[in-house]
Amino acid sequence: MIENYKVVTFTHHNVNVADLGRYQVVGQGEDQTVRLNMIKSRMGIQELIYLATCNRVSFIFYTLQKVDYDFLCQLIKLANNRIDEDGMTQLNDDASLYEGIEAIQHVFEVAGSIDSLVVGESEIFHQFRNAYDDAKNNGLIGDNLRLLEKMTVQVAKHIYSHTRINEKPLSIAALAGQALLEHDYNPDAKVVLIGAGETNTLVAKFLQKHKFGNLHIYNRSYEKAQMLANEVAAKAYELTALNSLQEFDVLIVCTAAQSHIITKSLYGAWAKDDGQKKILIDLSVPANIDPVIAEEYDVLLITIDHLKALADRNLNFRKQEISIAKVIIEDALKNYEKVYAQRQIEIALSDLPIQVRQVKNKIKEEVFKSRIDSMSDDQKLLLDEILTYMESKCVGIPMKLAKKSI
Repeated sequence: MIENYKVVTFTHHNVNVADLGRYQVVGQGEDQTVRLNMIKSRMGIQELIYLATCNRVSFIFYTLQKVDYDFLCQLIKLANNRIDEDGMTQLNDDASLYEGIEAIQHVFEVAGSIDSLVVGESEIFHQFRNAYDDAKNNGLIGDNLRLLEKMTVQVAKHIYSHTRINEKPLSIAALAGQALLEHDYNPDAKVVLIGAGETNTLVAKFLQKHKFGNLHIYNRSYEKAQMLANEVAAKAYELTALNSLQEFDVLIVCTAAQSHIITKSLYGAWAKDDGQKKILIDLSVPANIDPVIAEEYDVLLITIDHLKALADRNLNFRKQEISIAKVIIEDALKNYEKVYAQRQIEIALSDLPIQVRQVKNKIKEEVFKSRIDSMSDDQKLLLDEILTYMESKCVGIPMKLAKKSI
């Protein structure tokens, strides 16, 4: 029954992201697999997919069991036997339950990234597929969740390819790179990156992807600068080498420093009247570039506040595509009900070929055996062809009639 599809989920909608850990399945690797199998067997769950991301914990399952508060309590206690009383008290408010067609709709919306904290980010689609693969490899799923995963993949791909939900970048790194591209900079421009952390690593890879080949990386740890430089075909320097920096076209700064690295006096030592406006991009919190520089020199200063405002506009653009995505999901839900019903018929009639073949063999070997034995070889061959033809028709006709009745 399609009502046996159920989803229990904890997301950023109801729970502080920092508190999501209390609802996760404890353990990693084999330990987590053992715990998931225990949940499946003790809870009377036929099939189970466990999906955990930075802003979501979801249990997607197929079960005949009634899912109520007692069920939720037992589920979470089995998932995390270290959960405190506060977590259990909040359980009813924090959990969202979907059943039947609503559960299927929710899974479609999750994989299509219209229920995400960052709408349109396709990473959730890959996380869902990985969760399914893990469940499959660990023997946690069967035909019902296999069918759901197959349709979910089709729906998500349709959403990503027929809407603009994942257009316009939202990450600070991508926005910084996009800001540079919008100013028509030549790929031969000298780009200086200060800092070799996660954000500047993403920026450097973005620039390399767009054929920028004159990258220079400065970092407090030379070894870390060299590691990133090796990845993006750049040159590495210690941070102290900034004092002897000569010409450059673009400066991108992102460090953990709590004060200005690029001061007015330092920039003044670099400044040259070459007629070219420099681009300074500050991705640090707090700011690493003294804003006074933009007031006294001919530079374009792009700060993280500018990029966040752009990210908000881009997110609003993506959200406008949700209505289109929901139409796709609505059509898919109607189709899923039909596909699911057909699959139940196929399963119910799966023994039909065996049973028809048994009847055929009984005709030949028991009921009419003596009369068949008296036939000539040609007659036996003809009879066998007739019975084989009837066997195929007796299997196919019920299937077709059952599907037409849906």
